[in-house]
Amino acid sequence: MKERDCIENSDTKISIIMTTYNGEKYLKGQLLSIENQTIKADEVLIFDDCSTDSTVEIIKDFIKEYKPKNWYLYINKNNLGWKRNFIQGILKAKGKIIFLSDQDDIWFVNKIEKMVMVMDKYENIQVLSCNIRVIYNDNTQPKIRRSAKKYKIKRLEKVQLNGSTYRPIRPGCAYAFSKDILPDIKRLWFDDIAHDSLIWSIGLMRGTLYILNEALMYQVRHEGNNTPSNEKTCRRRIELIKFRKELSLHLLGNMQDILEENKIWIRQYINAAEERLVFLKKGGIISYLALLRYVKYYPKLESWIGDYIAFLNKG
Repeated sequence: MKERDCIENSDTKISIIMTTYNGEKYLKGQLLSIENQTIKADEVLIFDDCSTDSTVEIIKDFIKEYKPKNWYLYINKNNLGWKRNFIQGILKAKGKIIFLSDQDDIWFVNKIEKMVMVMDKYENIQVLSCNIRVIYNDNTQPKIRRSAKKYKIKRLEKVQLNGSTYRPIRPGCAYAFSKDILPDIKRLWFDDIAHDSLIWSIGLMRGTLYILNEALMYQVRHEGNNTPSNEKTCRRRIELIKFRKELSLHLLGNMQDILEENKIWIRQYINAAEERLVFLKKGGIISYLALLRYVKYYPKLESWIGDYIAFLNKG
């Protein structure tokens, strides 16, 4: 990894993009955690997507009370949805390093400091994710997210492309990324893709995606907001495979500077996706067993088994 000389007083300009929608219950805690950072952001841009509760008033009151520098609130005229709202915010950022913030997380006081220090030191890192800890809103003790354990091999780790990392293994609220990828985000984004999935993919394809194996924030989980296991249904599984296939084709056709070995991997992933779709639609034990040659393109071995179960249960 190419290393730069560290400068104690970094001149890096830092942007934070936060989106809000009906977040009155937990919002102030996150605003405080951003304001209390050991290194302040040069701009905090907040985009409210037509909240119907007191979210906007809470933000305005916070800015009035604490008088933070360069905090700006944008209120959408129409509801854009969370994907488009985040993208519009990201494309307005002026900083060299851009952080993403949900409305209900809590950042550790040195989150910006530690992540900026890493990105200042290693110039080849374009996308950096920290680890997270989860807090449930039923007041249970914070728990380390299970997916974090798998990657605690070393403190700073380059993410290699494989079946388990092709989809994001960290949420966007844990990311900091370089402004250098903004043109790629603008060119590659489309309505169906989440901002964090796109940012993760850009870094992964180029070999510029790293994980800092240190928890630097709490992510609040609410009742009912845990990701449902929709992949268990055959129809939903087919939809997801089709989407990942189309995304792969989109990246291959439109993204520059993809590592050559990653191009080869993605082409094989597309072949695997096509074979999976054939099996999930038509079945057949021979077709299913033939998928074993593509098992490394699955997120995990259980997903290969899941294809068979999904087909059996589709009725």
